Amino acid sequence: MRAAAVAIGVDKTGGGLTPLSGAASGAEQFELWAKGQGMDVKTLTDADREVRASDIFQAIQTFVDARIYGKLVVFFAGHGFLLSPQTELWLLSDAPSNPNEAVNVKLSRDNARYCGIPHVIFVADACRSGGNNHTHRSVNGSSIFPVPDNWDVDGEVDTFYGTRPGDPALEFQDDADAVANYKGIFTECLLEALDGKHPGVVKEETDNGDTRWLVPSRPLKRHLREEVPDRAADISIKLQQDPEVRVESVLPRFFGQLDGPPSIPRGALGGPRGGPPREPDIRGVVERSQDEAMSLDERAVLPSDTSSSAARRFTQQVQGLAASHGRESFESRCGFTINEPLMSVTLGNDLQCDVFEESGLHQVRVHDAESQIGTSILIQFANGCGTVLAVKPEYVGTVVVEDGRVVNVNYSPSLSSPLFGEEDFDNVGARVDRRRAFAAAAARNGVFEVTGPDAERAADYLRMSKKLDPTLGIYAAYAYNDTGKIAQIREVLRYMKTDPLPVPFDVALLARESDWPRVAPFCPMLRQGWALLDLHQPSVAKLSELRTMLLPGLWTTLTPEGVDRVRTDLQNGELE
Repeated sequence: MRAAAVAIGVDKTGGGLTPLSGAASGAEQFELWAKGQGMDVKTLTDADREVRASDIFQAIQTFVDARIYGKLVVFFAGHGFLLSPQTELWLLSDAPSNPNEAVNVKLSRDNARYCGIPHVIFVADACRSGGNNHTHRSVNGSSIFPVPDNWDVDGEVDTFYGTRPGDPALEFQDDADAVANYKGIFTECLLEALDGKHPGVVKEETDNGDTRWLVPSRPLKRHLREEVPDRAADISIKLQQDPEVRVESVLPRFFGQLDGPPSIPRGALGGPRGGPPREPDIRGVVERSQDEAMSLDERAVLPSDTSSSAARRFTQQVQGLAASHGRESFESRCGFTINEPLMSVTLGNDLQCDVFEESGLHQVRVHDAESQIGTSILIQFANGCGTVLAVKPEYVGTVVVEDGRVVNVNYSPSLSSPLFGEEDFDNVGARVDRRRAFAAAAARNGVFEVTGPDAERAADYLRMSKKLDPTLGIYAAYAYNDTGKIAQIREVLRYMKTDPLPVPFDVALLARESDWPRVAPFCPMLRQGWALLDLHQPSVAKLSELRTMLLPGLWTTLTPEGVDRVRTDLQNGELE
């Protein structure tokens, strides 16, 4: 089958963002490579005219509708916003002033998986900046792939990001700083490897006497994760760039092909550099410890790696989250513990609560929760921001807030609930703490995934404990979604329907089923779910305006304006 590529390069956007100098030229370089591969190519850059979302959509739809392509590569160079781990926007010419003129990458990837092209590759050499002011938060973007006819026939999607999509708080807050650090290094390293200048990524394949020299995505992933940071360090000791690459494809599918064997001796380019070895990044730390941390082994312990600054930081995050415990119980067998002073609490369905302080923590005791299954609670912090969570009868929720944003939520069966003894939480609680703390810390840093040989096992470990903490079922559903495992998401949903209701909104959304169970809260609890609202059109109609009132982060955190809006709707009965 034939191959196609869409190359997009945007140097200048609206909204006063500092122009780039190498995005359009980077797309043109990628176009030359793709044409050299014999691909059908559509290039869209702002060198000649403004780049519109509709132009990109039309180009991709043309390739999809042709039904003759086995591979499609989508390349982007330009400005990007990161709203939460794995939730990225590519800004086009009129963004951020026009909130629709951006690419919703997460939704585009989801639609691409089911577009009918077996192998889709996303490549983004994006300068991440902004995302924190009102104009930036108003950008929603759209899918550049058509809505699939069905969700049952999926392909493989590889994603190559120039920088790791981690905690937005760690990204550049100053646009000028982001632009100064944008060097197009990722595109340079990628094209060198695809041209055969690094023989280690080339695989020789012989079929019926014909020999081909291929560049598959997996060895390319390993190479870029080593080469890009080293190349950045060569430019400036202060320039840190760790690519994020997620690969699903295996041979016979490949990224590129050479005309003949690579002629440059191994190590001639990109070989070992002088100086001290580079410290392992946080992804390496997570990969080394994930299997044990998520296992069922009672002897497994929390990560305690101190071999690098990234390891120490991640270990501290995991251990801090594992130690975040709320009240064991409330007289009403339902409530929340929050580590942040509160301004107000509002419940749907006319439920009532008491708010009080105890041992330096702030407590919310919810009354008669079992009488109104499927109720949301709006918790407003002292800084005016807030979050929306599910009221789950028989459970106590613990909310961890840092700098006015929610960084973790977990639920545990109330000590006075029959579920506590039924699930033997007293004996398995430590294992649940370990798993949910690890998943939360990894997801916050943008490195929790279930790809590779241990993929399903990692998500299964989470799913097994979902009755003890429904947030584990949420993490499992997102992990399955990232690899197109909708059947497993639906299995999580079926299990949750037999648990004490309600089902988390996130799980129902990702399951892509029209017959929704009783859900709570009324919106996604994880910020990345808001990028996928288009999977459920009734939710788009009800929640689209709230998407502009969210702060970047892992968990949903509303701006003060968003809190006021939700409070009014809860009190009026428009939301539950």
